[in-house]
Amino acid sequence: MSGKRVAKLRLSKIMDQMEHKIDYKAELLRKSADDVVITLATRTAVTKARKGGLKDTTLDELLIAILTAVRENIGFDAGLVEDVSVGNVLASDQAYIARAAVLASGFPETTAASVCNRFCSSGLLSIQNIANQIITGSIKIGIAVGAESMSTNPDNGAPKMSQKITDHLLAGQMQQPMGQTSENVAGDFDISREDMDQYAAESFNRAETSQTSGWSADEITPVTVQVKNAINGTTAAKTISEDDGIRYGTTVTSLSKVKSAFPQWKPSRTTGGNASQISDGAAAVVLMRRSQAQSLGLRILGKYVGSTVVGLEPRIMGIGPALAIPKVLDQFNLKIGDIDLFEINEAFGSMAVYCVRKLGLDRTKVNARGGAIALGHPLGCTGVRQVVTVLSELRRQGKQVISADIPFYIPIAVLSTGVHTMANAFRTSIRRFATTAARAASAATEAPTPNAYGIRVSKTQGVVDQLTGAIGNTPLIRLRHLSEQTGCNVLGKAEFQNPGGSVKDRAALYVVKDAEERGLLKAGGTVVEGTAGNTGIGLAHVCRARGYRLVIYMPNTQSQGKVDLLRLLGAEVYPVPAVAWENSENYNWQAKRHAERLLKEDPEHGAVWTNQFDNIANRRAHIETTGPEIWAQTDGKVDAFTCATGTGGTLAGTTRYLKDVSDGRVKSFLADPPGSVLFSYVSSGGQLNERKGSSITEGIGQGRVTDNLKNEVNELDGALNISDEKTIAMVYRCLDEEGLYLGASSALNVVAAKEVAEKLGPNHTVVTMLCDGAYRYADRLFSDKWLRSKGLRDAIPEHLQKYIVLP
Repeated sequence: MSGKRVAKLRLSKIMDQMEHKIDYKAELLRKSADDVVITLATRTAVTKARKGGLKDTTLDELLIAILTAVRENIGFDAGLVEDVSVGNVLASDQAYIARAAVLASGFPETTAASVCNRFCSSGLLSIQNIANQIITGSIKIGIAVGAESMSTNPDNGAPKMSQKITDHLLAGQMQQPMGQTSENVAGDFDISREDMDQYAAESFNRAETSQTSGWSADEITPVTVQVKNAINGTTAAKTISEDDGIRYGTTVTSLSKVKSAFPQWKPSRTTGGNASQISDGAAAVVLMRRSQAQSLGLRILGKYVGSTVVGLEPRIMGIGPALAIPKVLDQFNLKIGDIDLFEINEAFGSMAVYCVRKLGLDRTKVNARGGAIALGHPLGCTGVRQVVTVLSELRRQGKQVISADIPFYIPIAVLSTGVHTMANAFRTSIRRFATTAARAASAATEAPTPNAYGIRVSKTQGVVDQLTGAIGNTPLIRLRHLSEQTGCNVLGKAEFQNPGGSVKDRAALYVVKDAEERGLLKAGGTVVEGTAGNTGIGLAHVCRARGYRLVIYMPNTQSQGKVDLLRLLGAEVYPVPAVAWENSENYNWQAKRHAERLLKEDPEHGAVWTNQFDNIANRRAHIETTGPEIWAQTDGKVDAFTCATGTGGTLAGTTRYLKDVSDGRVKSFLADPPGSVLFSYVSSGGQLNERKGSSITEGIGQGRVTDNLKNEVNELDGALNISDEKTIAMVYRCLDEEGLYLGASSALNVVAAKEVAEKLGPNHTVVTMLCDGAYRYADRLFSDKWLRSKGLRDAIPEHLQKYIVLP
């Protein structure tokens, strides 16, 4: 063999090896400052045309509703939005309507608007338009909207066309009605009526599950509109918050009884049950570069990767996804198996069945929450609605890569990045309660400089709506002596400034709001919780402010001061023996049973066990508030975060946000007391040991990994085991050096922050949580008798023992 041939073979082998080593999906998931990302995705409910909740809502009113919701929840100055692209099919004078609606919804005159129409894929085209403008540098921030009022703008089919078109073999097909194209697909590709009904039944069943489980509520912005009474002609305001086209209990058998919708076209297999519904609705997504989103402190929901278009015979137009999806995947060297979820428009069952079959798709990955057959197909809206839906489902499932596609040939590949381990996203209505990073940053820039005493007057400290509005927005306090000692900025978040005196106010508000949104709490209802103290106090404040009764079960090991305070705030308190979580008499399980009894006795008002340990609304509180506040307050310069965990919500939620917004740069460390299994769990890479020992700290340390923590525990960069001796010494040191009267859990966090700072070295910023003050623990922490009983008196430096003032 010649030398040249040997060299050629070697080169070929090397190239093959290199090719096999490239992980194209991993390349696609890699984050870059130039990525085009989605920071907000929401929609109205999709309702039945001429019958549903939006039947009297015109296109301009639909656009105003969705754009107002976007503006209110966008998280930054609306004046930064440069363009709005509206996908719409049926309305006349669309350009006038779109521009007017943008202005009427509160965007300034500097925000431009345009309309695009590519039939059913108009919504996807609007996303493509905005994304491409950002990629080329034409704009920095834009909104893609899809909207359709099929009630007020009915589809009258193709218009009359010239003889030159009707005589043309392909062009003439453009006059075929959509129903005929469905029958063409069924006949040409042998799609049976049973196949179509089976697919449709599954779509209805998935949509029903999504709605009853509360998943779809995550996507929807409730809108209040005027609805006309068909009987007496009067109108009244009504809030529309649910899709109303879903037919509960649909089966293949029930669908098989529906007559053919198009008997004039063979094989006449399309019916009103296996084709999409005529509907009304609107949806929107906000797009910008990743660097822009990070500078504004926004949560990133997904990354726009790319899109393409294809064409084919108009008579079988619905099979477009079977051509377009492989084309867009080929652009990025991906395979079908690389995609976690698909959204394919269900204009007709025949087309959906064909595409799934032709592409060899796993049906469980396609339209996981149902599609247009079950929800409805407001033509211009559907493309954006698909992206909103599938991003939410990705977060729920913890997946990463999606493809959204509509028969009119635009597949869009989107990655769920940064938030793929979130079990759920927070409802838009609850987001109004959240303190976004942009609001915190804006308030900080608007505030005047500190006065001679270092006090800054900020708009964040202005008038709020009832007590719950005062939760959050706590300052970061620089711990001067520790900062000087370590050469770092050691900062403590002053959670004792919350109305209830602790960080748990945040979780309390969010679990109550979550119960309200899911319809579990009604006026006069009862909240029941098992709590070691501070969550109960937070719930007591929130429940009093919102008019609910509160029942608390707690271990009888908690301080009498907490019990007394809970009762003072109006809660019924049941101290019970402290037993392991697995024991049915554990205080949490007793709380659950109490709520179940109350619900049976008084279903009208409702009762809910808020389940703070495994209710991920707890974690969302910190994704939506604590994390963004820290990021904004440090101008994005935080290097590490550390805190202890009881329920896991604070550590998990704050870690999730800071990891996402910093592209993983911010380190996060668990601080753990004696008697907890979490230090060994994190340090050993997942080994859960038997719980042994105890600690003077209250409300932190765990014998298990809670649902709030489990998705983020592997994101932690390490764990620190903090002894009670170090903790009690820091209680006294903070009082003496910083004037901070802290509880033991806060002091443990400060010890951890000090150790993290020493680990990182000088010139880093480390943040921890000053979760509560010492007021509720004074009878222990500053008692000579109690300290001696715990063997901790000698752990306090001699010069600080002067603060031991209680016998």
